[in-house]
Amino acid sequence: MLGGNLLNGMPLYEAGKPTANGLTPLAETGNNQMLAEYAAMQTGILTPLSPVLIVVYRGNENPLFMVGEKDRGKGLADLAQKGDASKLESSLRQMAGVRHVYVVKAANTGVLLPVLGQSTGGSISQRISYEPGDRITFATMFGYSNDWFYSFGADGIMAGEAGNQTDKVMLYDNGTAVDQYPGAGNSQGAFGGAPPMPESLPIKAVAGEMYPVPATANVLKLTITN
Repeated sequence: MLGGNLLNGMPLYEAGKPTANGLTPLAETGNNQMLAEYAAMQTGILTPLSPVLIVVYRGNENPLFMVGEKDRGKGLADLAQKGDASKLESSLRQMAGVRHVYVVKAANTGVLLPVLGQSTGGSISQRISYEPGDRITFATMFGYSNDWFYSFGADGIMAGEAGNQTDKVMLYDNGTAVDQYPGAGNSQGAFGGAPPMPESLPIKAVAGEMYPVPATANVLKLTITN
């Protein structure tokens, strides 16, 4: 699904039309190899991204999170579970060392949509203010998850560090909701189903061996210019 719509409502066959892509061998001989290969080529994980929260701060302590500690209860869970940055934005504005906070939404859609077919995908840009010695970090929800978010590592990056910063971005599990297969969970906020099943675990990087999550560079690109 993307934007509330199925990408293909009839992925295997459609009544009244000739079969294709391997359905006939399955129906006649039980051989599902061709159909499995076709389905595999049409299947994979994609995701929109929530509005992006950017924070400029001073000091060595990341105001959003630390790997290995539990969620601080300041609003990151709302962003990671629902894509809602409002509580986190309010908390950060009251936090010592935080200099500027921005929440950036894609025009028209609000969320950043992935590249799909002829679509170029969503994009945003934001002018930020900083002084020498400041650091920058950000957070955006992996939309088709229970509580995953992208961010820089625990130290953020130095303000003024220009160029492509995608290789510094990682996907994290906030540890506040039980994970389900990305894009196929009945308690994932994007699908408005059952409420999330709560858990209370330390924040950690998402391990690719559990789910075939795309490489970060295949989901987003983050560039800073001065």
